[in-house]
This record gives sequence, structure tokens and C-alpha cells, in this order.
Amino acid sequence: MLFQSIRRCLISSVRQSSNFVRIVEVGPRDGLQNEKIQVPTSIKVEFINRLSRTGLKCIEVTSFVSPKWVPQMGDHVEVLAAIDRIPGVRYSALIPNAQGMNKLVSLGSKGVDEVAIFSAASETFSKKNINCSIETSLQRFDEVVKIARGKNLPVRGYVSCVVGCPYEGKITPSQVIPVVKKLLDMGCVSSFHSLLFFKFYLNSMKSHLVIPLALVHRSLFSSYFKLSTQVVFLRTN
Repeated sequence: MLFQSIRRCLISSVRQSSNFVRIVEVGPRDGLQNEKIQVPTSIKVEFINRLSRTGLKCIEVTSFVSPKWVPQMGDHVEVLAAIDRIPGVRYSALIPNAQGMNKLVSLGSKGVDEVAIFSAASETFSKKNINCSIETSLQRFDEVVKIARGKNLPVRGYVSCVVGCPYEGKITPSQVIPVVKKLLDMGCVSSFHSLLFFKFYLNSMKSHLVIPLALVHRSLFSSYFKLSTQVVFLRTN
């Protein structure tokens, strides 16, 4: 029933759209980051290389978070240095702060084509996930965006828990809209609405689509059902 609901939502939105569906593959980052057994760098590189040959146009390959917090992503420099860069494929990385952004910039041509930052519409989720408030996270991301724009790197902004949170329950549009607007105002080229824990909130999605849709995407996946190896972003304009 859940998957039928997702399918209907996707088909309905595509029919209403004059644009396209964009798939951003995040398996190498989001799909691996919580694995308890360390995945060898060579396996990650092979995984990304195989994904690059599937026809995908956007792959989020790693994260520049501290290895202290996410050991699985500690080899981000080695991964970026070793992958095959297929023409036409955009490679991106999740960047949590200015320190990570400066490290990325230092890699030069071995860096990425696009940067991703991640906030949340839930205060509790933000504190548990990235150890800071929503406002503090946005201040950090503003620094990241400024550095990225100085290097002509586009930035995608994630907003987690836009309709439901595992800690706070239902999330209202009034919690989501200010976060999205701040991300767009600081210079993000697009905002991605990540439903994450939306098992009971599919019917709430329409009420959230009250911000400018030209730069908004929706992420349809559910960590609850372990479908975190691929994220589908649906452009709604």
C-alpha cells in the first residue's frame, strides 16, 4: 500500500509537471554511511563507477563530515581521487561546515561538481542529527555557500523531516517554509524536501507545497522501510 501511494504521487506530479524528473543517487553516501562494518575504499569506488555507467546523471558520492562522527565517510578524499569521472555525470558531496568546504576546495579537479548541505524542519531532529539547532546549522551553511559560490560550485539544500519527524511527529508547513526560504536566500540553487520518516504523512504533502516551486524538489524515500540507498527527487514546476 505504501509503495502504491508513492507511485500514485509520482505519476500525478509528473503529469502535472511540464518539466522532468531528476534522480540524484545518494547510495554511496547515505546508503553506506550507517553501515557498521567499514566498507573498503576500493569497494566504494567500484560501486560509484558502476553507478556512473548506468545512465545516472547525478551521484552524491561521499560526505566531508568528521570521521569521529561518521567513520564510514572518513575516506572521502581517497574516494574522490580514485573514481572514474564519466562525462555528463555530476558528482557531489555533502558538506557540513566551512572546514569541510575548504578541504573540498583544496582538492581542485579531484573535488566535486556540486555541493549539498543539509538542514531540517524539526528542531529535535536537527539537534540529534547534527548536534546543533536549526538556526546554528543555517549559519554554518551560509559560510559553506559563500565559499562554494566563490568557486562557482552550485549548492543543493536538503530539508529533512518536512512532513513528519520521528521525535516530534507531524511537521507543519510553518516549520518548513522559513528553513527553505533561508536556504534559497543564501544562494542554494535548489531546495530538496526530504520526507524521510513519512509513513503516515503522504496526504500532508500538498499542504506543504506553498513556497516557490521553481526551485523545489521532493525526496520520496523512507528510512523506516530501509529504502535509503537511492533518493528520487521530483521537480514540481
